[in-house]
Amino acid sequence: MKPILAFLALLLFTPLALLHADDIYIVENGQPRAEIVITATPTRMQRVAAHEFQTNIEKISGARLPIVTEPSGKMVKIFIGTSPNNPVKADVLKYGAYHISTGVDWMALMGDDSDFTPREPFAKNNGDIPRAQAEWEKIIGAPYGMPARGLYKNRLRLPGNIGKPDGMPTEPKETLEVWGLDERGSFNAVCGYLRKLG
Repeated sequence: MKPILAFLALLLFTPLALLHADDIYIVENGQPRAEIVITATPTRMQRVAAHEFQTNIEKISGARLPIVTEPSGKMVKIFIGTSPNNPVKADVLKYGAYHISTGVDWMALMGDDSDFTPREPFAKNNGDIPRAQAEWEKIIGAPYGMPARGLYKNRLRLPGNIGKPDGMPTEPKETLEVWGLDERGSFNAVCGYLRKLG
């Protein structure tokens, strides 16, 4: 009978002990208590999502969270996109869907971040349309209109340091070229999380 009472008392008081456990913060008193973890070879949208998260948390709190490829083990881990260290996998997420999940000392914001690869031939700019059209007509053997004629207008060039891990060098003229057709799963997760913050 005594072991059963001891077990019931343990079940009763365990939730009370958890209420008094240390709270975990990503920022506390203007100091970062978390790090953003991305893979060593991030997709374009993972880099944009990591930068967006870092920038907005800094605007809200004044603390700049570091972007790393390996968790230090000393801070709360915020995984953006798939990586070997991320405990959550996003293999089934499609069409911009995202998944946000948390653990004791981590949070995962992820979705499909596939890089868009344009089909050739496509015009790189307005002046390149005649070349791409001639190449297209040669492929199909007829003078039909080229698909995705204005595809080049769906590109955005950002500074090369966007979303790079802290300490990683950036070339002087390096850019991050983002396509409007890139999958944005992790970026959507970051935006969804930030929207809930207010």
